[in-house]
Amino acid sequence: MVPAGRSLAMAIYRLRVQINRIDSIVERIQHRDEVLFDRYMEAFEERDSIRMAGIAAEIAELRRWCKALLAARYALERVVLRLETLLWVNGGDQRLGLAPAAALLAEIRRHLTVVGDPELLLALDEVRDMLEEHVAGIELGDFGKKAMELLMEAAKAAEQRMKDWFPELPSALPPKTAKATA
Repeated sequence: MVPAGRSLAMAIYRLRVQINRIDSIVERIQHRDEVLFDRYMEAFEERDSIRMAGIAAEIAELRRWCKALLAARYALERVVLRLETLLWVNGGDQRLGLAPAAALLAEIRRHLTVVGDPELLLALDEVRDMLEEHVAGIELGDFGKKAMELLMEAAKAAEQRMKDWFPELPSALPPKTAKATA
């Protein structure tokens, strides 16, 4: 088993890499959303409800992924903060401090299955396994409930960010305008 301090430093590094990966994916989703939103508005102006429905469904899926990724990102930041604190604390039972982080990582991983990025899921599994190696013998049941609460807080923050980033899609078709004939 790797010494706890070195394990924590490796876990922090790996989690930061995954946070950066999430940021990159979110950025690509934002760009794709902009393109699709423009297409939706073209279809809206043309009163093409079939195209609008298809594009709206794709935008909704992208935004669902983005929300899941943002919530995971915020939760991962909390895990990193916890691990950094434990790394700097000298003394005390660090295993108890690692247990909530391990439980939260398990919930984040479950939450991210929606996105289906195998590299991201694998990296989170590796870090969780590394932490669980140090918390062997500690019951994670109570920490799982706390992890869910933290993930719900992160989801609320992600939802607010989504409202700030993405415009609402108009749903009512514009009225037909009579074209002037010369």
